[in-house]
Amino acid sequence: MYANYTTVRINDEQAARRLLSDEVVPTVSGVPGFVAGYWLAPQNGKGNAVIVFESEEAASGLSERIASMVADTVTLDSGQSTSIGINDSVTATGIPAGTHRAALGGVPDNCSVSGDNPRTVAVPPNDTARTRFSVACTPPATQLAFTIQPPSKVTALSDTFQVEVAAEDSSGSLVWGFTGEVTVAIGTDGSIAKNAQLRGTTHASLVNGIATFPNLSIDQTGVNYTLKASVPRLTDATSRAFSVVVVP
Repeated sequence: MYANYTTVRINDEQAARRLLSDEVVPTVSGVPGFVAGYWLAPQNGKGNAVIVFESEEAASGLSERIASMVADTVTLDSGQSTSIGINDSVTATGIPAGTHRAALGGVPDNCSVSGDNPRTVAVPPNDTARTRFSVACTPPATQLAFTIQPPSKVTALSDTFQVEVAAEDSSGSLVWGFTGEVTVAIGTDGSIAKNAQLRGTTHASLVNGIATFPNLSIDQTGVNYTLKASVPRLTDATSRAFSVVVVP
């Protein structure tokens, strides 16, 4: 077992609790290899979590992912980034009058910023200026799913077929903002020799949450083949079973 210990800054405890229940817990519990999670009561403006996984591979990188869900960064004029929490504010001093560029970074895949980002902020002489970033989030992606399945029967090498894979949340809804490169491979090899090859386009990027594989084929006959689709951070998808037959 491997434990992942994460600390994040919290400025609004009530908002952080909502984010924890609505986004962090569903995302973390959907990661392959998840065993258990323990979220500790915030103290001194900090929240702590201990999350247990079956393997080191499953645990790696999770701290950064959780931190990105509960804290963003603000960058002014392409300078050094400053961390900002939920319902938080950042004050910049010594800024000369004129036009400046403010950008909110670290926005999770399942969230969007209202208005321009980055945006222009005009500071009047001998005065101050403010800008507010509003972020709206949908449930995060937790899994892949085949939205276009392989045909129930295809001809070895002669037929090409198309499948489509989507990033979905835990309720099965499309998460259009999730990005990544999906890989499709043979899941269950239905050939007698168990060495069948999947040919065609086997890697495709998610566009608006969907990856399309237009020209797949398999070189050996068999029954009960399945395909497996995978992308980092999400649970794999397995297609329905299908057969590969000889040319009639």
